[in-house]
Amino acid sequence: MTPDPAVSDPAHTYFRSELPLTVTTTLPEQALTFHQCLPAYAPTPLVSAPHLAAALGVQAAWVKDEANRLGLPAYKILGASWAAYRELERLFGPFTLWTTLDELAAQLQTHLPICL
Repeated sequence: MTPDPAVSDPAHTYFRSELPLTVTTTLPEQALTFHQCLPAYAPTPLVSAPHLAAALGVQAAWVKDEANRLGLPAYKILGASWAAYRELERLFGPFTLWTTLDELAAQLQTHLPICL
């Protein structure tokens, strides 16, 4: 088998079709519902990246702008907040339906102080 130059040259490898696809784009619906209840939640904006598109030789490229996620300059707050909530739910749940952090905090009052 003749090696594909695009695969053998890491500088030009964008997708290796011979490898199994292990990334999924599905997220539990409850995670999205949780994040939508957080103050200042908004979908991540997409920003046009024409220089990236030109470098890749494609018509258009878009990147997620994670410069301001829930008031913090990082996307990691989504995962951290979801992990903290899941741990609280494991330790003190199940919680009744809540739509604000104040409502969730009220359900945790009997467990204070909390240390995760």
